This record gives sequence, structure tokens and C-alpha cells, in this order.
Amino acid sequence: MGMTSVLLIGGWDPLGRAGLLADQAALQRLGRQSFSALVTAQTAQDDGTMRLWGEPISRLRLQLEIIFKETQPSVVKSGMIVDEQQLGLLLDKIPPDVEWIVDPVLRSSSGQACYLDDCQGEMYRALLRRADLITPNLPEAEALTGMTGVAREDLLDGLKTLGARRILLKGGHGQGDHVEDLLTTSSPPKTLSQPRLPGRFRGTGCRLASLVAGYRSQGIPWVSAVNQAHEVHHQWLQERVTSASRSQSK
Repeated sequence: MGMTSVLLIGGWDPLGRAGLLADQAALQRLGRQSFSALVTAQTAQDDGTMRLWGEPISRLRLQLEIIFKETQPSVVKSGMIVDEQQLGLLLDKIPPDVEWIVDPVLRSSSGQACYLDDCQGEMYRALLRRADLITPNLPEAEALTGMTGVAREDLLDGLKTLGARRILLKGGHGQGDHVEDLLTTSSPPKTLSQPRLPGRFRGTGCRLASLVAGYRSQGIPWVSAVNQAHEVHHQWLQERVTSASRSQSK
């Protein structure tokens, strides 16, 4: 199939380091890309603090009506969803034939809760079952499953038990010289490894999931879409490191 539209769902970060502006920047790396954006929350945040105001459900409903009237998304990428009320609306209104990539944003990098209801509740588990791909990091996988201090493979098994069909378990919070993500599209899981880069990055999960969405909207198969997104995302991180190093040397 040719390139189709991506619907981005998430919060508004005025600095553009995470959320919808980071999603948009990721898609722009792929060249011409048609997308729409649904704002779930306004935030005031930097790398250390965040305040959050969820969008009222009436505004969210109006945004959705206009988006689906004027565009035909083939892929949805969601990040920050504030509560069960927002989530219930999305589960009801997003057509079942539209692919849905879920980056389960439960807390900000600064530790602020982003999903204000129970991520182990039935509503969130319905989202995990609906998603075509979920992209949790290690703390998010632990929060979703209630499992702590276990191997990554056990977390994958726990997420599968909850109904997740495809999982990209991100390893950025792990240890070692390499960041190893695990992709479950077959058994055993596929390992995606990149050298661990120095520095602290915000919005990495937003960008990676959005890149996968962009490739999927171009008709690229799942494994190839994740592989290519992984490579492009690492290139972006390398550029950030190089830019920071040049700034410090001036």
C-alpha cells in the first residue's frame, strides 16, 4: 500500500522534547508524512519537573470527530492518555481496522504520574489487548504486570498473559554497554542492540514509537518497520550527543 495518514495522540510539551512535537519531529525524519494530532493534555515541563492538565472529554470528542471527518488514518500512535475517561472514548471511537501502536506513558521522566487511574485495571488491559504493538520500557512493563525484579523474558510473558500481541520491550533503563530491546513477533524474541550513549534523553519513547508508526503507514512489515525505526532513532541519539559535545567545546 502507499503512504497513508498517521494519527498521533498525546500531550503537549511546550519545549518539544517529548509528546506530540517529538512525535511530529520523528515523522518528519521520514520525509513527507501525512499526520493529524489529538491533544490529550497540556503540560508545563522541563527535564526535572512537570505539571499536567488533562483535556476535557468534550474537547477530546470534538477533536476526534474532526480528525476522522477530514482524514483517514491507517495507523494510530498513542502516548500520554490521562485517565479512564479519555481511554474509554479512544477505545470506542478508533475503528478496529486502524492499527494502534501504544507507548504506555505512565510517568514522565521527572516521575510525575501521567496516567491517573489504575494501569492494572480492566480499562487499561483492554487497551493492551486492542493494541497492535506496545512499546513499554522496563519500569512500565513492571507497572503493567505488577512484576518486579524478574527477568525481561518473564515481563514479556506477563504482558502476553494480559493479551498483548506484539511487544517491543525497551532496555534503556537497563545496565551494560549496550541497550537491548526485545521484540516479540516470533519465538524466541528478537534482540535489537545499540551501543549505550552518554547523556540523559527525554522523549525517546515518543520518537521510537512514532517512527514505527510512520514506517507502518508506508506498508512496511512489522519487523522491518521496527528495525528501521530502531536504526533511525539511534542515529538521532548520536546526533544529540555530537551536538552537545560541540556545544561544550565552544
